[in-house]
Amino acid sequence: MVKLLKTSELCEFLGVSRQCIYKWRNQENPIPTAINNTNGGGKLIRYKLEDVMVWLNSNGKEERAKVLRQEED
Repeated sequence: MVKLLKTSELCEFLGVSRQCIYKWRNQENPIPTAINNTNGGGKLIRYKLEDVMVWLNSNGKEERAKVLRQEED
């Protein structure tokens, strides 16, 4: 079974703000999954825990550190 996280759950899991998650999303990391939740085309944004873990363990650690430093400034 695939574990999907809400943005608020991802914030808590990573210990970062929602704004930080949005910044990362704009850089396409971690990539969210849009789930169609209505017949009208509404979407929920969720993050696959597996994708988040791969992203955390990826070679892009320098980029994440750069974003975190900007958040702290």
